[in-house]
Amino acid sequence: MSRKLAEKISRREALYEIRQRMKFKRSEDFEAFEEVFDRATLMSVYKLMVKGTVGEIYGCIKAGKECRLFWGKMPDGREIAIKIYLTS
Repeated sequence: MSRKLAEKISRREALYEIRQRMKFKRSEDFEAFEEVFDRATLMSVYKLMVKGTVGEIYGCIKAGKECRLFWGKMPDGREIAIKIYLTS
């Protein structure tokens, strides 16, 4: 095998290894509905529900330019307002 060909193969192998180490994010990770609920926000809300801080979330009460205000209930039935900032 010629030296040029060996160098070319070596470069391609190195490039392949670099690409294998990269983490590729899917488009679903960046999608948001109602402009506030992306994957990270949904996971945060889920954690609040599991801890018992939030029982239910019903819907958007008010929409501003920086956040959305949602109506919810705590597990004991008390009504609460949940403020979630817009994702960019």
